[in-house]
Amino acid sequence: MISRIRTGLILLMLAFVIWLFAESESLGDAEQAVRVEFGVGSEDRDRLLVRTPDFDGRLQVSFRGAQASIQRARAAMESILRLEPGMPGIPDTDGRHTLRLIDVLREQPFMRTTGVTIELVQPQQITIEVEELVQRDFPIVPLLPGIEVEGEVSITPATAQVRLPRSAAAAISQETAVIARVTPAAGRTLPPGPHTMGNIALALPDELANARGVTLLTRRATLEFTVRSTLQTETFSSVPVQVLLPPIEMSDWRVILDESDQFVRVEISGPSELIERLRSGQLRLLAAFSLSDVELASGVTSKPLRIMVLADGVPAPLPEGLTVTSPVGTARFVVQRIAP
Repeated sequence: MISRIRTGLILLMLAFVIWLFAESESLGDAEQAVRVEFGVGSEDRDRLLVRTPDFDGRLQVSFRGAQASIQRARAAMESILRLEPGMPGIPDTDGRHTLRLIDVLREQPFMRTTGVTIELVQPQQITIEVEELVQRDFPIVPLLPGIEVEGEVSITPATAQVRLPRSAAAAISQETAVIARVTPAAGRTLPPGPHTMGNIALALPDELANARGVTLLTRRATLEFTVRSTLQTETFSSVPVQVLLPPIEMSDWRVILDESDQFVRVEISGPSELIERLRSGQLRLLAAFSLSDVELASGVTSKPLRIMVLADGVPAPLPEGLTVTSPVGTARFVVQRIAP
């Protein structure tokens, strides 16, 4: 009795195994959404650039095969498929190439091992652009915000190496240069005299900064220059407004400023020593406008302002080197004749 039960169980297990095998080998159809990314391998990263201008990286793949093969194919296509020039069906030569995607996928080793037959790919074809990368030397120009220098600025090295697509190299102008920029914070601390600043970060010009495939290979430079003066910008939020009248008219007229125009906000740039004198009050700013006898009598109600300084209590023009970098505007007022 036990022997018969054991034999029956063995036969049942064999039947189940045979059924599983038959089920796994039965043919079926399937579809899979696939994400594809075109790029370059590590060995070509410094040599080639690949673009797919009209392809968003999404495919719909239809395939046929045994159920086990279908499962392997699904697993193989779940992650992003990375395709590179030099792989089967993908050229690695300069130019625009049209790829028939069903042929490209069929030739990939990872698809062959699944055992499925790819029957349709949507979109059916795409265009890829393969472009050679070249290296060019660009001059380095210094950018020293807030620093007034004497003579030339010496730069070491004098040129910077840039890797970029051949088409970009052919299109750029002869004036294109890499920028060596000293930060304003660093410049403000420099006293007059000779200076050497090393390890200055280099930056691509705007026309190349956001271009794909462009790499700045020379990253740092050393600058040598002589500081004449350092420039600063300071904002003075409450500069008083003053009217200037001919002395002979002062006893005959009263000028009443609009309440909102009695003070103005002014931004001044110039040598650090002059800016410091303004900060400390050694020099006082004022926003002035003048009225002639004709204007007083004509009923004028507004005049543009100009920024001046008080020197020994007398309004005077801004010292040489100081410039106003913000709009000053106009003053509004009412003119009244003083009764005798």
